[in-house]
Amino acid sequence: MEFALIGPMLLLIVAGTADYGLYINKRMQLQELSRRAAEYVVQGGLESDVEANVIQTSALFTQSDVNQKSIAYTGAVVCECAGGAETACAGSCHGNDYLRSFYTATVTATYTPIVPWPGIASSITLTGYSRLQYAR
Repeated sequence: MEFALIGPMLLLIVAGTADYGLYINKRMQLQELSRRAAEYVVQGGLESDVEANVIQTSALFTQSDVNQKSIAYTGAVVCECAGGAETACAGSCHGNDYLRSFYTATVTATYTPIVPWPGIASSITLTGYSRLQYAR
């Protein structure tokens, strides 16, 4: 009799814990994937090859992602002077400031909870972002 009363609540707690764990896992995987994409470019890879050589080869990328285009990648080179002010990468800094180059990688995907929880959207957009400094 007690289990009939406590069982549904226990099942709800276990399902919520599993769903939250999968959410956190996917979020961490996206962060790692954005870091690997930025490292690929910083270590000499071509920006145009990141999607084929890094994104599509990751364990996070599945055949359904190919069909639905549910993982999006964007990368950009950002330059700034030593004081932190952004500037054109072809430009120069004033005074003794030196020009620093950064590569930013952003990977976006959607997470769909296992159970449709009340008050939580049916799909959640997750983003992984990395910024690495490199010598051009």
